[in-house]
Amino acid sequence: MDKPSSDCSYTIRKLDLSGTFLSPPPEDVSLSPCVIEYELPPDRLDLDALKIIRRLQRHGHPAFLVGGCVRDILLEQPPKDFDVVTSAQPKDIRKLFRNSRLIGRRFRLIHMYFKQGKIIEVATFRRSATQDDELEDRHAETNLYGGPADDVIRRDFTINALMYDPERREIHDYVDGFRHLSRRLLCTIGRPERRLQEDPVRIIRAVRFGVRHNLQFDPPLLAAMQQLSTQVLECNRDRMTEEIFKILRCSAAAPCLQMFTELGILPLLFPGLQLKAEAGESPFKHIERLDRSIRNNGFFNDSIILAVFVFSFCRDFLYEAGDIVQDLNEVLAAVNANLRFPRWQLHHIRQMLMSQRNLLRGPYTRRAQRILSRDYAADAITLMGLVAGDNDARKMHEAWSRLISGQASGPRRKRKPRSKRNQ
Repeated sequence: MDKPSSDCSYTIRKLDLSGTFLSPPPEDVSLSPCVIEYELPPDRLDLDALKIIRRLQRHGHPAFLVGGCVRDILLEQPPKDFDVVTSAQPKDIRKLFRNSRLIGRRFRLIHMYFKQGKIIEVATFRRSATQDDELEDRHAETNLYGGPADDVIRRDFTINALMYDPERREIHDYVDGFRHLSRRLLCTIGRPERRLQEDPVRIIRAVRFGVRHNLQFDPPLLAAMQQLSTQVLECNRDRMTEEIFKILRCSAAAPCLQMFTELGILPLLFPGLQLKAEAGESPFKHIERLDRSIRNNGFFNDSIILAVFVFSFCRDFLYEAGDIVQDLNEVLAAVNANLRFPRWQLHHIRQMLMSQRNLLRGPYTRRAQRILSRDYAADAITLMGLVAGDNDARKMHEAWSRLISGQASGPRRKRKPRSKRNQ
């Protein structure tokens, strides 16, 4: 991408930061504030997010689209979420929107609820603490409110710090994110060592952003990722679990996991496990198949996605005769060692994996068809299609799929009871 759009011109003007910061920015943050007069394609924007911004601005609160939605549209990729940031505090937002709800303690946010389960997140500009702040409450430091510039320098990467005003058709850029995006360069806001040590989850996020969007890693960032990779073990387990799921869902999981291996993160997160592969095969073969399926508009629930990942560690014994429960439990324990998957999900995945060798025999006996009465049957058959290794396995998967689709199409017609013979 030489510039963010091949058919749209734009102009840039300087932005005056005099008196803008309520908290002084760190010395290692390089500022290049500007406003880019550039209209994002209206058909790519979410109408409900636009309505939120209009109402906030109408009541005197500056408001912007921010983060991933702006980044993805500029990269000509479909945005997944639309986040709004504003000067309005949560109590003010609640007064303006009846469909809003305050969530979070560590970070107080507003969720806006719309039809079909859509949620738009609205946050207030935040700033860092100063010596004059009274921080008596437990989460007071993470809920200090500031201005747009204060909020931007708290974000992780420059490409995630672009703010778009759809009413004025302007992008506000404080940290050179627009130029970095044009050059497809991933950079932290501030010195990488400091930012990654503040929150080592950013190492995982950097891998996902860089690989998924085909970005070049800024050399200091890549060096810091290699140097600090062991610190991922210090992260909150729930946050790490969510980041791993984001990677497995992102349609570029295989190259992300490959980079994890190169950084030494994979053996740290999953101790004692080795990816299994036959000679000449990629150890991420089944993850690659999952990526292709997701890119082709395939939807899979988190249990199926995680089961494909776990399968890569246990495929060598999964189809063996005999009791495989202990071996499978050891793999699942190692997968969960530094993460926090729900117990029900691990049990569900265990059943899905253990059923694979029975599914491979085909649905040709009543005994085999009993699996269809299990709550994991549909997911197990979907998993079979994603990990099928040869033509025979694929044929068996097709047979099971036909059977389960026929069963799902409606209840079977009951046979008429036989007429009783005259006694």
